[in-house]
Amino acid sequence: MFKKETEYALRGLVYIQIQNRSGKNPGIIEIATEIDTPPSFTAKILQRLVQVGFIKSIKR
Repeated sequence: MFKKETEYALRGLVYIQIQNRSGKNPGIIEIATEIDTPPSFTAKILQRLVQVGFIKSIKR
């Protein structure tokens, strides 16, 4: 079993990758809604993934 944070990170990464392959760049609210996670916690997790280089962030 994974910690919730790890599970949310993996689900978020998978969702982002699927959307990127379709040429889309999902935002935090969309990601959180689609993977059924709290938006603020999702943002915190994804921010860490940006800091370590797993994903890139862009401003809209």
